[in-house]
Amino acid sequence: DGGDKTPADIKVRSKFLDTAFWQPSVRTDSQGRATVTVQLPDNLTAWRATAIGVTDQTEVCQATMLVRARKDLMIRLQPPSFLVRGDEQTLTATVVNDTGQAADVNVELLAEGASFQGDKRSVIRVEPGKPATLEWSMRPSSASQATLTAKAWINGGASDGVRQTAPIRPHGRARTVMQAGVVQGAEEINLQILPASDRVT
Repeated sequence: DGGDKTPADIKVRSKFLDTAFWQPSVRTDSQGRATVTVQLPDNLTAWRATAIGVTDQTEVCQATMLVRARKDLMIRLQPPSFLVRGDEQTLTATVVNDTGQAADVNVELLAEGASFQGDKRSVIRVEPGKPATLEWSMRPSSASQATLTAKAWINGGASDGVRQTAPIRPHGRARTVMQAGVVQGAEEINLQILPASDRVT
């Protein structure tokens, strides 16, 4: 391929959590000090750390601080909350360059469970501190979910990768049928499977 290949050492972030760490009980030493080691998830964001201390005499104190998780080059995907079979939806990726100087950034998109229009790889010029946005038109397949992977890298420099999933829902409206009563012994329940052209669930 003339050397035009994706670097093999790009770390793809896929572990995203709302709460990075929670420890209900930490015992301090005789000086009232304690150290806790925390491994942050893959979210690139500002985390608020809160520590609450209570003595045996019920004296209470609290402290908070912000911890920012970042990389010199960052790519973020903004997939829809869900995809619908048969629909064409827009997938957006944002590239942030914090290296301090403008750079040509390679961007690659891979999709499982969906097809998209446009080049799977492109090169964009990203100024420092000025996010650049890319968009693709995407159509989901018959799978139950789509796995989207985006990678960004500067040749010989910083890199980043992110992987996210989105559920794929049938094209139609959900219908729920409920029945209440008392069952004596065994009861047979019949389910009607509609043809693909009439199926709504």
